Amino acid sequence: MRSFEFGSEPGIVLAFWFFLAFSALLGGIVYGFARRRWRRRAAGAAGFVAGAALFAVVHLSMLSGFTALQLDGAAVRLRYAVPPRTRAVDLDAIASVRAEPAFKGLWRLVVVETDGTTHESVVADGPSVDASRRALARYTGESEARASG
Repeated sequence: MRSFEFGSEPGIVLAFWFFLAFSALLGGIVYGFARRRWRRRAAGAAGFVAGAALFAVVHLSMLSGFTALQLDGAAVRLRYAVPPRTRAVDLDAIASVRAEPAFKGLWRLVVVETDGTTHESVVADGPSVDASRRALARYTGESEARASG
């Protein structure tokens, strides 16, 4: 069984809790400033939206996605850190594998199933994403031209 890691799973969990706390703090600050001018309900809504928007942006851009990929027999196992879970995808169900640029030189591995379901890794450095893409493409029998995306 061959496996590939994308980032540090404990680091991703720590970042999740840090950004959740930071977003709550920001929401509280916005509430405090908004409370001076608006009613309590409107200030609460403004604080919630500010905190939730910040957390959503950080979570969706950096923390969501699988942190490890294992080539295991007739399936590929994708391990997620937040929330902790593992998803098995049959080799027959994989339609394509590609690497996509994220930001600041970081990349994501994207696995697309035949039914259109898309699985993305957390952001990682280019060489590790490319190595896992090549290995998964060979494992699934996908041609290099199709896998390069």
